[in-house]
Amino acid sequence: MLPSMKPYILLVIHLLFALAIQAQNDYLVSLLNDGEQTDMKDMQFCTIAGRGLFAMVGNSLVGIDEERNGDFQELSLPDSTYTIEEIVLLPDFFVCKSDSNILYINKRKRLHGFSLDTDSFHIRYASDSTIYILVQDKVFETKVRGGAPELRFEYSNHKILEYQPVLHNVYVVTEEQLLIKTDEKLVLLLNMPEPIKAVNISSHGILIGTQSALFCYDSVGTLRLIEEIPVHQILNDGDYLYVISEDSSIYRLQREHKKQAKK
Repeated sequence: MLPSMKPYILLVIHLLFALAIQAQNDYLVSLLNDGEQTDMKDMQFCTIAGRGLFAMVGNSLVGIDEERNGDFQELSLPDSTYTIEEIVLLPDFFVCKSDSNILYINKRKRLHGFSLDTDSFHIRYASDSTIYILVQDKVFETKVRGGAPELRFEYSNHKILEYQPVLHNVYVVTEEQLLIKTDEKLVLLLNMPEPIKAVNISSHGILIGTQSALFCYDSVGTLRLIEEIPVHQILNDGDYLYVISEDSSIYRLQREHKKQAKK
């Protein structure tokens, strides 16, 4: 472990107790740390399936939720000159964004990658061997080992925040809208009254975060308030959702499934 990581490990130890727990709108919400007491505003976060929340610190991932992180070993890029900003985990590769670079580590722990002509983009999972690259109003798909990215979607003059295939449809999220693409038609589901900061679409539902609150958009087209918090990131590890607020408070959410009444 790098010596510079030790202060963060000590910090994590103090974060791992729930300060408050409450049930609201079918979600059990736990506050893992108080952002006013622990300043983590400059950190970016990610999740690993089944392993919980991690902070991206320099070229390393550091566990934040010890209850979920378990015995996961600290993961670092072999080159400390790169900084991890976003990650995508594939069966054979650990992929990350670092400035204008897309880097990947194979099973032999060798670092490879390629560069784009911009650093204003996001990476997302597409398949077990490809990733999506979101660049402003366009979505490209590319093989991790390189090759020319192929344009998959374009929504002119709208900044695309998320592009999430679900079965035969695709959810598209911009800074103002939630849409669904089905049979090559793009249908508007929701216009938000204030800019969308983050969104997560999964089995937990469709969660949307703005500068003032966290909402859930349900299957009947209703937008419901979950928490009045300024949202910065929404992440999930498969079992839990994590919401990072603008003041770096960290919330862990679990969807409550109501029991069916016995006949």
